[in-house]
Amino acid sequence: PAAMSGDEGGDDEAPAPAAAAATDEWRRVAAESRQAWSERRAELARIREREPAERREVLDQMERSFQMVERFLRNRKARLAESLNELAAARAEAMQAEEARAEAADAAAAALLQLLEDQPADSAEIEAAAAQLAAERPSVHPSESDSLSFFPAELDQLLSRLHLVGLVVLGGVQAANCRLQEAGGDLLRACPVATECVATVLARDSQNRPVDPAALASVSCAASISSPFENSYSVAVQQEDDQLRVKFQLDRPGVYDLNVKLLGEHIRGSPFAVHARRGGGGVSDGVHRRPARPTRPASSSRMPATSRSIGAVRGSTRSLTSASSGGGVAASLRRSVSRTGVSRRAAASAAAFGNHEPDDLVLRVGARGRGHGEFSNPQGARVSGRSGRILVVDANNANVQSFGPAAISSAGSASAVRPVDVAESAETGDILVSDYDGRCVHVFSAEGRYKKRFGANRLAGPKGLTVLSDGRVAVVDNRACCVLLFTPLGKVERRFGSRGVAEHQFAGPHYIATTSRDELVVTDFHNHCVKVFDSQGAFLFVIGCTGREAGRFNAPTGVAVDIRDNIIVADWGSSSLQIFNSEGRFLSSVSTHADQLYGPQGVAYLPEFNQLVVVDTGNHCFKVYKNLSA
Repeated sequence: PAAMSGDEGGDDEAPAPAAAAATDEWRRVAAESRQAWSERRAELARIREREPAERREVLDQMERSFQMVERFLRNRKARLAESLNELAAARAEAMQAEEARAEAADAAAAALLQLLEDQPADSAEIEAAAAQLAAERPSVHPSESDSLSFFPAELDQLLSRLHLVGLVVLGGVQAANCRLQEAGGDLLRACPVATECVATVLARDSQNRPVDPAALASVSCAASISSPFENSYSVAVQQEDDQLRVKFQLDRPGVYDLNVKLLGEHIRGSPFAVHARRGGGGVSDGVHRRPARPTRPASSSRMPATSRSIGAVRGSTRSLTSASSGGGVAASLRRSVSRTGVSRRAAASAAAFGNHEPDDLVLRVGARGRGHGEFSNPQGARVSGRSGRILVVDANNANVQSFGPAAISSAGSASAVRPVDVAESAETGDILVSDYDGRCVHVFSAEGRYKKRFGANRLAGPKGLTVLSDGRVAVVDNRACCVLLFTPLGKVERRFGSRGVAEHQFAGPHYIATTSRDELVVTDFHNHCVKVFDSQGAFLFVIGCTGREAGRFNAPTGVAVDIRDNIIVADWGSSSLQIFNSEGRFLSSVSTHADQLYGPQGVAYLPEFNQLVVVDTGNHCFKVYKNLSA
């Protein structure tokens, strides 16, 4: 019995370690499950908290979309009314001429009757008068201008399509957060001719997280190519390996627009500029990389540096050497490099571009990063009227960097949360910086020392700002869709504008500039136009409308005015730069093909060299272009 008891005891103790391991494993599974569901409940709580704001945002988007439809219909109705007036005027003129012919014919008939009474019927004069009268007979059938009608052409097709306008879904895909694989800010692709090119759409949700591949099956994705030639190109969108692939093939060199939409909305960066080239020069499996380009001599391959930094980024004092005259801003900035420290990335990104394509580019400055001469999310720009320095605002790095030949004595710091634009007071030399998330305007001295702020209780989301000749400050409130005028002391003097599509209304205004007459030029982002007001806020005229043709916009952003009051506008949607005269007539476009812009924002004018400064946000730099219109 004892031995038997011992054997049984051994059998009972053997499985104990395995049971303990299994218990620990199930404890871990239970703990992980509770943790996962706890995180999910927290996420559900956040979703419930966000729901009112999401509903308001969706309703606002719906309102803007249908306001756009209504605006297009109103514009079409106005054009038809103009056409009606033109046709009616032309018909009235034709009828007046017909009446004159009738009177002349009646007078000729009366004269013929008189001749018949005075002369024999076979006289030569009577025969000539009768022949002329017979030749002037009116048409038997009514003229084509006798009837004025309206035909509702394409109305049936329009009404059938209106039933499909808009889509409200419960889904994670957010088109604005989706992008092409490894596209980054490099839009200049080396797409080989006669080769299938493939790009992958990286789908992201509203929180910029990857979307479940299973959810992509219900997401409509469409792609198209706009060609400068008459050829039509097919673009295939296929779901392969749980990824959306965009496939296309081009048969000749040129620059094309690749439009990629999810649920009817452009993804981030769309439309993309695609450069088709012969002889390879790129890859066909994925988004194509920029081809290698010849570099200029070493003397011109260095990047200009920041002379100071205003904002949350603190740094040591940096100075730039004074530039000698001549050579334009490019030479001035390049000569300043030898005395100033610059990050390697910024210096490396200064490699010059070849002249294989005509372009108005003079200089490219900056690279992605947080050091001097680097940017994370550059926004506004301004040229100092006193020193000629170029001031560039970086929203993510929360600073204002200064580039140029003038020496700066110190670097200031302040509590700017999300700076967007910068302006300068001509009277005091103070630097004004709009703070979107801080909801105010910060004021610095010319040396970068923080002085004060204003507008904290008046502004909801300030973006662009400018200083008028009398010292007043005009600030664009992007969130409130209006413009506020402040006195030089920071007191609100006037406010104009509201949310909408009318002449005096805005839908996401961005930047503002002033003409020599203190007229206020405001870019209206979602209304796809530029509106001009007098110095008191009275509407004067509008420039452009939605479209990709010359003189039209797809979400305009930055704006500047040159020495001749020509208006320079950066267009975010088409990544282009257009120039209009002071009356709003289109003059020209700035050629940017050699180094394509990617979502440009702020624009400034360099009067000393008659050049344009454009903040290329997607490429984390700013660029200087020739201004051929002035």
